[in-house]
Amino acid sequence: MERVMDIEEEVVDRGGWEVEDLFDNAMKGQWKKVVEVYRLAEYVHDLRITKMGDTALHIAAFDGETEVVLALLEVIKESKILQIKNKKGNTPLHLAAEVGDVETCHAMATKDRKLVSNRNKKNETPLFLAALNGHEKVFRCLDSHCDDERCYSFRARNGDTILHAAMSGEYFSLAFQIILWHPELVNYINQSGFSPLHILANTPSAFKSSSRLRPLDRLIYQCLIVEELKGGKEDKKSICPFEKRGKITIDTGSESHQALTKSWGNRMCSSLCLSKRGNKKEDVENSQQESSSMSGMNQREESHPNNIYSSCVKFFNLITAALNVINGSPRSTIWSIDKILDEKRRHIWATQVMNQLVKHSNLYKKVIQSTGETPDDKDKFGDVPDPTKVDPEQPSHTEKKDDTEDKKNDKLEEKKNDKDNKLEDKKTPILIAAKMGVSEMVETILDKFPVAIEDVDSENKNVALLAVENRQPHVYSLLVDRKKQITRLLRRVDNNGNNALHLAAKCGSHRPWLTPGAALQMQWELKWYTFVKESLPPRSSVRYNKEGQIPQEIFTTSHKDLRKEGSDWLVKTSESCSVVAALIATVAFATSASVPGGLDDKTGSPVFKDKPAFNAFTISSLLALCLSVTALVFFLTIITSRYEARDFSISLPRKLLLGLTSLFASIAAVLVSFCTGHIFLLDRHLRHVAYPLYAATCLPVTIFALAQLSLYYDLIRVIFRKVPQRSYKEYRH
Repeated sequence: MERVMDIEEEVVDRGGWEVEDLFDNAMKGQWKKVVEVYRLAEYVHDLRITKMGDTALHIAAFDGETEVVLALLEVIKESKILQIKNKKGNTPLHLAAEVGDVETCHAMATKDRKLVSNRNKKNETPLFLAALNGHEKVFRCLDSHCDDERCYSFRARNGDTILHAAMSGEYFSLAFQIILWHPELVNYINQSGFSPLHILANTPSAFKSSSRLRPLDRLIYQCLIVEELKGGKEDKKSICPFEKRGKITIDTGSESHQALTKSWGNRMCSSLCLSKRGNKKEDVENSQQESSSMSGMNQREESHPNNIYSSCVKFFNLITAALNVINGSPRSTIWSIDKILDEKRRHIWATQVMNQLVKHSNLYKKVIQSTGETPDDKDKFGDVPDPTKVDPEQPSHTEKKDDTEDKKNDKLEEKKNDKDNKLEDKKTPILIAAKMGVSEMVETILDKFPVAIEDVDSENKNVALLAVENRQPHVYSLLVDRKKQITRLLRRVDNNGNNALHLAAKCGSHRPWLTPGAALQMQWELKWYTFVKESLPPRSSVRYNKEGQIPQEIFTTSHKDLRKEGSDWLVKTSESCSVVAALIATVAFATSASVPGGLDDKTGSPVFKDKPAFNAFTISSLLALCLSVTALVFFLTIITSRYEARDFSISLPRKLLLGLTSLFASIAAVLVSFCTGHIFLLDRHLRHVAYPLYAATCLPVTIFALAQLSLYYDLIRVIFRKVPQRSYKEYRH
């Protein structure tokens, strides 16, 4: 039985100096003195020295003081000391697993294997905390010490398993191994009704379909090679073959003190046997010495056998690093190969985990009991363990003892009904994936379970309706290509009588499209509405919902504010550009009417008519006048537009693009006209000085034009792209 004693009582019974001494030394990091006190006084081993009820062993484990913990473990003879819990219910092994100290976890688990399945007040085991914090090496080590099969199915208070924990932190390498070792955890759901597949469906950024890379990034992305995750059940029990090959002592200031330490052989074993995942600069020579039992461990790109590829990557890294220094940009910019490599690795590993989750899932399978009878549906996600039971042998933390058996039964029945109602409102993974835009998961689930196409949520919205409502072009295009499955879905309506076109016509509060500006957002809203309309059966556009509205009415009403905002931006932009175009037209007209050098008195011809600079001056002046007037006409056309919703589709963006193009071309023509006309005013020996000045004069306009390239790119893309492109994060420009 655990010995519980307040700090004040310990001070009275034991003199108090031990508590203060241990606490001060631990806080100051003077661990040699702490070890010495432990060696001299055995009764201080279970002393709690903080208000949270931590012992010195707790503090050392949480601070990651590996050598100190090993020395304390040598002094401590009774394993029950390791079972002491603080006020949060954490043992020292809990804290060591939380910080990721592999050697400490191995030493404690070796001393008392029952610690691996010990739970704190949140019902978390050290194995669970290792998975929750993504410490794969610690998890593998503790997993090899876990003899009790129930320790894998232990849950936190919210019903999360170790697989839920790994998936929540997006530790896909660890999650992949857990699935291979414990595939039954795939079908466990927590008290929120979420399975691991639900959690992955809520993480669209883990998949390629939700990534938005720039052209150079996409090129690098395609060239990089990422090894897929490997592993199998044979790896489980051969992960931590620690062997003592000698000892290293820690000098504690006392000649009589001897502390247990870690052998260097064990240290090398832990670095080789636990995993190769965490260290990118790991020696290739060490990886070649790894035993065959570790064939499932994940390898980093630096240990790839293709030396030519590795050399190319290093060379490109060197070039991009030099460019970053020149440009003054940090190493974390898009030029970093490591960043793109991590993203690609994340995408590939998440896809592998998704495939394993779907493979072992009982989403749509009816489980038949051994008696031959069909059991009642436990929930809509398959035959899985009750999420309200965190431990098969213990009642849930939410259950309380009642005075009478009737009250207890009523409470249990009420809880069961609440659970059923909550699960009834919860979306299935394919519905979540459709809403979040994870087209890879939608496709995989439909290939594995074609019946998933019939799934609907509490509002009777199916996969297609959710994809349309949440503006997910990838998912909707995927569904449209499955003509046999999608035909009947597109004819269905939700509880409010809305079909897919009604939902496409609604405008949400957020801006989903990958483009800046209200005008371009409005244009892509029109394109999305048109794209959905063309894929629907005839007469879908004149169908009324329960509020008596057709899709066109909904579009006009819901996009009223966006249309107003877009028209205001177009008017202000056009007015500003019109002023500039008018000034350029005035200057160009005056310039085109002037003749550098004057006219010949005898013939009336220009004096420099045969000079190349004169010809350039004449042509550029005429171009500046024509282009500025053209730009002025386009901008005036935009200002006088009626700004109907359909005008935002092609008419207004095209006029803006042509107007801006004409304006910038006229500015360039005016500058050329100025430079070629001014050169006749300089002496021949000063002309070489004037060229840099001309370049400096053109520099501000050039910088301004380059700054507008993003707007040009967006206008061209929106005009010529049929299906809009959704944004999954903040727009970069």
